[in-house]
Amino acid sequence: MFNPVIVEKIGKNVHTFDVDTKLFQNRIIYFTGEVTPECSKEIITQLLYLDSVDNSDINFYINSSGGSVSDGLAIVDTINAISSKVNTVGLGMCASMGAVLLVSGTGVRKCTKNCQVLLHTASSFNGLMNVHDAKVDFEHLSKLNDVCLNIIADKTNFSLEELRDLTHHDYWLDSEESLSNGIVDEII
Repeated sequence: MFNPVIVEKIGKNVHTFDVDTKLFQNRIIYFTGEVTPECSKEIITQLLYLDSVDNSDINFYINSSGGSVSDGLAIVDTINAISSKVNTVGLGMCASMGAVLLVSGTGVRKCTKNCQVLLHTASSFNGLMNVHDAKVDFEHLSKLNDVCLNIIADKTNFSLEELRDLTHHDYWLDSEESLSNGIVDEII
């Protein structure tokens, strides 16, 4: 895949950067895809590094179909732990854990006009297991679901009970519905 290069002349020196590096230098993190342990580590280290440099706002762009709840919650905890405000921007789709990341911004939360947000009950695809392990996993998953719903309820106009009712099935919101329900603060 082609990765564009930016060439800058600073004084008598010429520097080349890939676009991702240049965005990072401008305190922009762009995340697309599934929330995994690998991307969680990358996002957390970027957040921690940028926060250690100075406490200016960090802009976190999200286009995600969701993924691992525990890895997503690690990102949410890092956003809440650092001094820099994290402005979140939803692009394309912020589904499942992607929606939790979007709503967890500590600065201004935005989405683009065509961004779609999906809220639903946390799920697990651990494969086949025995009934005893399934009960333990279900109890754990129920707790994680409550954590995610509480994060959304705390940051939006939804009550916890409304979210429990709405998320029994996929609940899609367009940008206007996301704004009116407090998932984002503005549409760009």
